[in-house]
Order: sequence, then structure tokens, then C-alpha cells
Amino acid sequence: MLAPGAGNLVLYHFVAEGSCWAGVPDGPSARLSAGELVMIPGGDLHRLGSDSARAPVPIASILRAPAPGEVVRLSHGGGGVATRLVCGFLACDTRHGNPLAGALPRLLTLGVRGTPWGAWIESTLALAAQETGAARAGSVSVLAKLS
Repeated sequence: MLAPGAGNLVLYHFVAEGSCWAGVPDGPSARLSAGELVMIPGGDLHRLGSDSARAPVPIASILRAPAPGEVVRLSHGGGGVATRLVCGFLACDTRHGNPLAGALPRLLTLGVRGTPWGAWIESTLALAAQETGAARAGSVSVLAKLS
């Protein structure tokens, strides 16, 4: 569990390099390219992959449970064009009773390039990707603040 006691998780994935598909079961899916962000405001189960028609691989089969505050790097697949994602979550109060949060779609995509705020989001998430790749002392603290 990512954040025990949280009423809701807002999950996000930023495509730093390459492209992928994202989707929620019995719901929308979207093709994402570098510079795009997908959010799952309700914390729904979702799929990420190179091909929306491929059978999903359960995350539990390729990822061990992280220790609290641990930065996790995951490498999966191979043989195709590389895709690099920066993934994270925001823990918040429950969505129930919050009309704005309740009105958000199950899958929300944002193209951040070319927008007034996009450079800030992209540079912040690119820094998170670099920090994750470097695995330096203090990376966990830096990534927690960036998230």
C-alpha cells in the first residue's frame, strides 16, 4: 500500500522519453508521448504498456513492495524502443463530498509542452527522472519534495 490511511490517491505518470498506452479497466485509454502526463485522480487500477492489446503483467510480479520513503526503479520488457516514465502519487482526503474531485474523469491526460505552466512541470519531472537515475545520497528527500 502506498499511503496507509489516505482517503484517496491521485496517481500520475509523466512520459519523459518514448511513448506508451495508459488505460483504466472498463474505461478510457490514451496514447501518450514524451512530454505528456497522465493522472488517475481516483487511484483506480490502471495499465501502462507499449501496446494496448497485449495482456497486462501484474505489477506485483515484477516489483517488490518499497520500504517507506524508498525510491524505486523498475525496468521491464526489452527489445523495443525505450520509454522512461516518472511515476508518483499524492495522498489526500477522500474524494467523497468533494464535488470538484468527484467530477474529474478516471483518466486525465495533459500535454505539458507548449503551455505557460508546462515548462515548470516538465522540468520538475525531468529533474525527478534524473534524480531517480542517479540514486545519489539525499535522492529520497529531493524526490519527496518534487512529488
